Amino acid sequence: MNSRREGAALAARGAMKGRLAALAAVIALAAGWGPARGASGPSGVWPQRGNAHGRGGQRSSAAVLGVRVPDHAADVILARPTPTSITVSLIVYRESRAFVAYGAQEGELSGRTEAVNLAADSPQSIEIAGLRPDIRYFYEVRSADEDGVASVPILSGSFRTARRPGSGPFAFTVTADSHLDDRVAPEVYQRTLNAARADGPDLHVDLGDTFMTERHADRRSAARQYLAQRYYFGQLAQSAALFLALGNHDGEGRRWAGGADSLAVWANGMRKRHFPNPIPGAYYTGNASLEPHAGSLEDFYAWRWGDALFVVLDPFWYSNRRGGDDGWAWTLGREQYQWLARTLAQSDARFTFVFIHHLVGGDQQARGGAEASRFFEWGGADADGSPGFASRRRGWEVPIHDLLVRHRVTAVFHGHDHLYAHQERDGIAYQEVPQPGDARGGSARAAGTYGYAAGTVLGGTGYLRVRVGADGASVEYVDMQGAGSPGRVADRYVLRPAERAGTARQTPRP
Repeated sequence: MNSRREGAALAARGAMKGRLAALAAVIALAAGWGPARGASGPSGVWPQRGNAHGRGGQRSSAAVLGVRVPDHAADVILARPTPTSITVSLIVYRESRAFVAYGAQEGELSGRTEAVNLAADSPQSIEIAGLRPDIRYFYEVRSADEDGVASVPILSGSFRTARRPGSGPFAFTVTADSHLDDRVAPEVYQRTLNAARADGPDLHVDLGDTFMTERHADRRSAARQYLAQRYYFGQLAQSAALFLALGNHDGEGRRWAGGADSLAVWANGMRKRHFPNPIPGAYYTGNASLEPHAGSLEDFYAWRWGDALFVVLDPFWYSNRRGGDDGWAWTLGREQYQWLARTLAQSDARFTFVFIHHLVGGDQQARGGAEASRFFEWGGADADGSPGFASRRRGWEVPIHDLLVRHRVTAVFHGHDHLYAHQERDGIAYQEVPQPGDARGGSARAAGTYGYAAGTVLGGTGYLRVRVGADGASVEYVDMQGAGSPGRVADRYVLRPAERAGTARQTPRP
């Protein structure tokens, strides 16, 4: 069975099972609810993600920055997979008691976690430990009575423990700038994530501007967006582990930092509560420092998956962007830079993928890709092209781009500019990732303004599908624009492994 068929089968198995009427003690849904109801847009039944409820227990209508979310029973975010464990972040929308049953054979779920009490609208992380490496597991979230006896499955899915080097091909998917504002079409966004799930990826990486926290009128409104994104990402992250990078609109970083009640600390807590990111340990490396008031930030991290090293970077907790046009104000900070250098130097992975919302370079708004990679901390040049790294980053060895070239990084995936652009510089692919739900279909007209002068630049809306194999990693732009479109491959190229001459190779578009 090919990966797309396998993914489609997994998606079907992950659908809600039965009418859930027997789960009255778990989820009190109105009679006649079905998984597809309201899924395609504003005609559905909408929840108020707070304490307000409509008649008969149904939640009343509420918008999240102009985007509405269908009522649903529960959702799961899979996170932090290791060779022997995974974290299941579970939320239900009525008080309940539940556990996770799991096993390596579908229909034979002999393992189970302890039953836990779940408050409504309050996510809880359940760790499944003692697993075998490089295995696909199936699972069901099940209701439980007071004695912990199984009742009816609430939802189901599958996950994979960390792949060994040389274990064979796998896929991952990438999105950026979902926003969930008035320019996003919920139907397109949902269709995009469902299409990505049907590809059967092991992992999904999102490049930020996910929560738009500082654009909400108040924190109660902002909190609803975290719940809304749980619903949408739950379409995919029920069967693919989710990893988040920070965006400039997610409310985290020095720009908003302050005391315990600052926006940055609140946003960091909300993200970690709803979307657990990796914490440094035996499997993941990353930010080991503790931020006053916030603790572990879970903002930059790296891990090995099969023949690939994945590296997620964060410029926001270390950059002071309170005004001015000094491009050197964008920075990874010394600690993160040194960690990046060590991580790359210690890796023998055949592919290295770097993920960041935007480069620490470019124009005043940090726009651009390969062209922007020549400037400031990323490339070392001042705005006029003259050398500036030695004086502006005293004690640092080389600019970031030079570090990536030295260690034969395969690709840098970045967002922020809301278009598709595949470029190359010094054997590294610089890949701008388009939005997944742009209601207007996406446009490449801003590319020139943002400094994109070379490469393949396209409009549209969708996601990236990356298939990693022994001979290379194919990158496909799946464009989802068009009413009801199942997606089409608008561009494709192949990334070569590090030991072969030339990192990136363009192949003809279909």
